[in-house]
Amino acid sequence: MGELSSYEVVGEKQTAPLNKLALVATILAGVAVVAASVLFVVNNSLKAQVASLKTENATLAKSVDDVKAAQDTNAQEIATYKSVAYMTEAAHVIEGSVVTDDFVVDRIYFNQTGGGELGSVTMDVTNQPPMALAYKGKGAYTVGDRELRAKANSLIAAAKKYYGDAPGMPKWADSTAVNLSVQNYDIGSYTDGEFMLVGEK
Repeated sequence: MGELSSYEVVGEKQTAPLNKLALVATILAGVAVVAASVLFVVNNSLKAQVASLKTENATLAKSVDDVKAAQDTNAQEIATYKSVAYMTEAAHVIEGSVVTDDFVVDRIYFNQTGGGELGSVTMDVTNQPPMALAYKGKGAYTVGDRELRAKANSLIAAAKKYYGDAPGMPKWADSTAVNLSVQNYDIGSYTDGEFMLVGEK
C-alpha cells in the first residue's frame, strides 16, 4: 500500500494543476460568453441606431427636396414679380416719352403670359398737332388707310425699340399682338408683322 499511497499523492498532485487550468478555462469561457453577449447587445443597439439614422436621413432628404421645391417656386414667383416690375417701370417710362411726328404714347399696358412671355401690348395714344387736325373722332382719321397704317407702324416700332432697351424684360417679338387706340377708341391692331385698321380683314 505504500506504493498506492505514493501513487495517490502523485495523482493528487496532477489533478491540482488540472483543476486550476480547468478553472482558468472556465473563467475565460465565461468572460468570452459575457463579452460575446455584450457585443451582441451592442451590435443590435448599433443596428437599431443605424436604422433610426437611415429613417431620419430619409426624412431629412425629403425635407430638403421640399425646401428645394419651395425655393424653385419662390424663384419663379420672384422672376414673375421682377418681370412685372420691369414692365411697369418700362410702361411708366414709355408713357409720354415715346413720340413720333404723329402720336404720343399716353398709356401702355404689357400683358404677360403664364410662361413669362410678353403676350400682348395695348397702347393708347394722343395726337400730335398735325394728326389732331386729321382726327374725326372715335378712332377715325381723314388720312388714307395706307398712311395711317404707316404712322401706326412707326409708333409701334418706336415703342418696341424703347422697350427692347430695358433690361430684364420678356422679348417683344414680331408675333406679339399690339392693340392701338386713341383716347380709348380703337385704331387697329398689329399681329404677325402686319397692322390692320379697325374694320379691315
